Amino acid sequence: MFVLVILILAAGPLTEPQQQQLATARDGGVEWDEAALYPLLENVLPWVRGDESGAKVPDYEALHLAPADHRGELFLVEGVLGGPPQQVRRRLARPGPWETNLQQWGVLFKRDPDEVAVVLLADPMPIDEAPRRGGAAVRLPARFYKIWRFVDRQGQPTDYPVFVGKWVNVSGAKAAPSAPPGGGLTYWLVSAMLIAFAGWVALRWLARPSTSRRSPVPREDGAAEDSLPDNPADALAALDQDRHGDRS
Repeated sequence: MFVLVILILAAGPLTEPQQQQLATARDGGVEWDEAALYPLLENVLPWVRGDESGAKVPDYEALHLAPADHRGELFLVEGVLGGPPQQVRRRLARPGPWETNLQQWGVLFKRDPDEVAVVLLADPMPIDEAPRRGGAAVRLPARFYKIWRFVDRQGQPTDYPVFVGKWVNVSGAKAAPSAPPGGGLTYWLVSAMLIAFAGWVALRWLARPSTSRRSPVPREDGAAEDSLPDNPADALAALDQDRHGDRS
């Protein structure tokens, strides 16, 4: 009986109040921490790992054309990891059990680098156990949240679908390189030299005039914002870091 109750909770639909709050989501902006996010976080927390029942393959074109018609629907997101997952370290507007483990993953669902789904996961694997680079095959159930707009260094806007889930299945991940047997000292000496070189390059870069390192792009409020990485998952992380700094 207890197991049955857990499964029912895991597959439970959004409640009426949750649906009403989710309907307030605003598509086409750079902000994702809004009131409409939290009903989805609450809904995914009791999900059972490995349970994909009811999840369907998204029609991404339909999501872009009419996001409000599909908001909150349960989808099965599949593709290739576009880069290392990021721990969400910003202080969220609403505290909850998701704050400690919330991560963002960028999933390429087509060969085109612009065809990326951004997924917020409430309780995936620990970040130090996640893949450290892109290329791994990923598969996860998640509810559709909204369309997020991102502006690249050239000022070109691109819209990405954002989903909210709990866990992720990863296959084909490459292990991080380890020190060669019997060569520990050499390994650490080479690593130290590389780190020193990287520090020298960083100092040279920082010494350049600020105007050569900044390319303002318009924000929603019309103010200027620093250029963001071309990878949407990295860009979302940069926005998180900026807003976290503003609040602190």
